[in-house]
Amino acid sequence: MKDFVHLFLSISVLLSGILLTAGCNHEDSGDTEADDTNSTGDSDSTFISDIDTDDPTSMLFTRNHVLEIAIEMSPDDFATLRAQTRSIFDVLGTNCQEAPPESPFTYFRANITIDGQPVNDVGIRKKGFYGSLSEEKPSLKVKFSEYNEDQTYAGEERLTLNNAVSDPSYVKQCLGYDVFADAGIPAPRCNFAGVTVNGEYLGVYVNVESIKKRFLRRHFSNDEGHLYEGALSDFRSGWVDTFQVKTNKDTPDRSDLADLTAALEDPAADVVERISPLVDVDAFIRYWAVEYLLMHVDGYARNTNNFYLYNDPESEQFYFIPWGIDAIMTKNITLPWETARPEGAAWVEGILARRLYNAPTYQEKYVDMLTELIDTVWNETELVTKIDAFAALIRPYMVDTERWTFETNVSIVRSFVENRRAEVLAQSAIRPVYTTELRDPMCSAPIGTISGTFNTTFGELDVENPFEAGEATLQITVNGETIPFVAVSSLSGINEENTPAVRLVAAVSETDVWVMEIGKISEPMFKADAVVPIDWVNSVGILLRIDLSAGEEFEVMGIIGEGTLTFTDAGLSTGDVVSGEFIGDIYEASF
Repeated sequence: MKDFVHLFLSISVLLSGILLTAGCNHEDSGDTEADDTNSTGDSDSTFISDIDTDDPTSMLFTRNHVLEIAIEMSPDDFATLRAQTRSIFDVLGTNCQEAPPESPFTYFRANITIDGQPVNDVGIRKKGFYGSLSEEKPSLKVKFSEYNEDQTYAGEERLTLNNAVSDPSYVKQCLGYDVFADAGIPAPRCNFAGVTVNGEYLGVYVNVESIKKRFLRRHFSNDEGHLYEGALSDFRSGWVDTFQVKTNKDTPDRSDLADLTAALEDPAADVVERISPLVDVDAFIRYWAVEYLLMHVDGYARNTNNFYLYNDPESEQFYFIPWGIDAIMTKNITLPWETARPEGAAWVEGILARRLYNAPTYQEKYVDMLTELIDTVWNETELVTKIDAFAALIRPYMVDTERWTFETNVSIVRSFVENRRAEVLAQSAIRPVYTTELRDPMCSAPIGTISGTFNTTFGELDVENPFEAGEATLQITVNGETIPFVAVSSLSGINEENTPAVRLVAAVSETDVWVMEIGKISEPMFKADAVVPIDWVNSVGILLRIDLSAGEEFEVMGIIGEGTLTFTDAGLSTGDVVSGEFIGDIYEASF
């Protein structure tokens, strides 16, 4: 097996790149206690006058202190709530684009106290689309009226408490929604909360205003229009059915979506003339430009994801509303379907953005709008001042295990703000031509099965000869073919994403090598007798095939899901025995 040795020095890098691009985050509408959880934090003059005396709901979004929220509920109910989840295969499995994925979350009875004010008999459920799901620190929906239809708190019927697992700085959501709002786009209000459940302090949460009728009344003169949530949704065949109806549910009428879809899919050149009665084009261009300005790679223009859509009855036009922006202000990563990061200052993966960009007049309008926003809403001094004020406010509420990553990521956000103007202006001079087809739906069908065992020690993954590492067995069937391995070995350690992983390396021949890795395993689950779901929430599984005769070219054979990794022994110290077994299904690598 010595002919394989040179390959494995770079294999972690290959796996890391694939796992990174597959880890897009999605939001839905849907444990050490901190040292100073009773502190009100440092008040900052930036936030002194943010209470509207004419709007009682504003007290829930004031930024001069952190909301202190204590929830009491049945411990068994909370354990069930924590465990409720969806896998990526519930979202992107076979026929995934036929309808919005069903919610796996249910409400449980609870009592809640907000800044010392009790509200009894409320509904609590978990929330999250895929990327924000967590058992340790679940995002939460609070519905005051779930069991008492007339019950509200400060005029609100709901709270949306985001765990910010995709934003260790915790400041991106409130900062980003403020930028949208400053640009004149309807955007939710936002602040922070320290959340305790049954005496267990879970940490800082981001409290984001729910997109419901009260929100619509604040931004539109009529709240009786059609409201939709877009999650991997677009105005084209094969995508439009995933829009989730959020208002008028008893008499849903999706004809407005059908009309816009038909207008955008018509290849005729007069697209703007056709869509202008259906969507406020100028408002969309503004929204589109802010998505790029904030590097919202998981939004509509880049990923057809994380947005609301409201059809205002007064104008009978659609307006976009931002949502799920915890992954903004990031590096311009390559997404799964992309061969390279897109150049230029416009993203055009959504059909509305693509058709407007390919109309020269509106391409110029978009670039002009981006320049205007840089000159008006992108005030680096004010934004950095706000970042520092947010950080000072929530710093006393951080759990000890988050403090280092919190400070590091606040600095990263600060740097993004300070450098973004130059990046945008440089990219604005680049005008790519887009003639390729928009991507196909990322539905992934099962193509095989995988199972095996492993017995190794925790240490390095990049060893000189992996076939001299641990023992293993591996059974793989793909598209009806059982793969005949002649040698199998196992390794365990910290991978390039800095998470614990188990890796199997198997040879069919001197030039045909397969690599299976199960990574992104949370450290608390990396222990003896633990059962880890392979669901792309609790762990991530990937299967590669490498052809050494073609110069180390590799093929992603599939992703692993609907399975479990069961540890017999496990530990995170060098030399700890790591042993157990796994089983799962292999799905097409469509994302």
